[in-house]
Amino acid sequence: MPYERHTREERRNEILLGALEVFLQKGYRDTTMEDIIKNTSLSKGGFYHYYKNKENILIDLIRMKNFNYLYGKLKVRPRATKDEVCRQLARVFVDRMMDQTSQSKLFLMMAMELANDTQAFYDLYYEVEDEAIQLIVSAIKLVAPHFDEDKKMSELMLLYRVNNTLHFVSNLYVQKEGWNVSANLLFDLYYEMFKKLIV
Repeated sequence: MPYERHTREERRNEILLGALEVFLQKGYRDTTMEDIIKNTSLSKGGFYHYYKNKENILIDLIRMKNFNYLYGKLKVRPRATKDEVCRQLARVFVDRMMDQTSQSKLFLMMAMELANDTQAFYDLYYEVEDEAIQLIVSAIKLVAPHFDEDKKMSELMLLYRVNNTLHFVSNLYVQKEGWNVSANLLFDLYYEMFKKLIV
């Protein structure tokens, strides 16, 4: 079989998908770098060219999920109203919180590392949080160009962290019925909070 050259992005995605599979099978704590390497087609040296540790892999998986949710689902149409953006942000937050895909378990794994006071995770988590908040700010500025993110940063962070907390907690429950019933209530709460934030 002839050698097929892959792009850097293709290799990175192969690592992330391989790691996701192993993390979901063994859990983050019980996964070694060797486990992840075995689940890819890369050599050990090739693998370490992309990632030096599993912390960065987990954070990149979280980053990818955040980006897909916020960027992929947050589509502000030209000439959208502030109300439409508030509704869209509220919907994205509720959908993200209600997400029960296997990838959502990654957030629980990260929460465990944060609970264990792992400084590397705190630093990486804040970096991902900042990226997510900047995506939200970009959407808001499309309808409110004079939005002062510096003045509103603590409120934005609170909203984002509340959403993360609810996402963590919702993934702990086997019975999801209560969460589904609460989706409309949560939408209304997020909508009102975003409305107050943007005005």
